[in-house]
Amino acid sequence: MDDPQRLALYRAEDNVAAHIGPTWRRWSDVEAALDAILRSDSYRELFPDSPTELLLARRSRSARASFAQRETGTIAIRDGSWNAITLLHELAHIVTSAGPPHGRAFVDNEVALVRDVCGFEAALVLGASLRAYRIEHDERWAARPLLARPPDRPTDPLMRWHDPPNAE
Repeated sequence: MDDPQRLALYRAEDNVAAHIGPTWRRWSDVEAALDAILRSDSYRELFPDSPTELLLARRSRSARASFAQRETGTIAIRDGSWNAITLLHELAHIVTSAGPPHGRAFVDNEVALVRDVCGFEAALVLGASLRAYRIEHDERWAARPLLARPPDRPTDPLMRWHDPPNAE
C-alpha cells in the first residue's frame, strides 16, 4: 500500500519523542501503561469499535522497528523504544481501519491518543512538529497557536529539530 508520508512522520515523531510522555525502564511499566490506556473511559469514548484486549510483545534491540498488526490485535515494541510516542504510534495503527498506514486518519488518531494519554501540551508539541514536516492533521486535537505569520522553524532551542523535507 502507498505510504508517502511514512518517513516524514517518523522524523516528526523523533523530533519530539523526549517531550511526549514517559520513557519506561521496565517492560512491566510498558504493559501497565497499555493496560491503563485500554481500560480508560476516554479510550473507549474516542475509539468505541477498537479492541480493549491486545497482545503486547517485546522485540529484541536488534529488531529494526516496532510494529502493530490490527488483524491479530498485536503490538510489538522494540527494546530501546519503550516510550509513549512509540506505544501510541503502534496503538494508532490498531485503532485506524482505513487509509494508508501513515495517512491522515492514522495521524489524526495518533494525535488524539497523545492528547488523551499525555495531555494537551504534548499534543501541541506533536502538532507543531507535524506542521513543520507538512503532515496534515485535525487541528482540533492539537490547536494551532494564532500567529501573524507562522515561523518556518520552531524556535525552542531545547527541541531537537531536523530540517523539514525539501527545506532550502
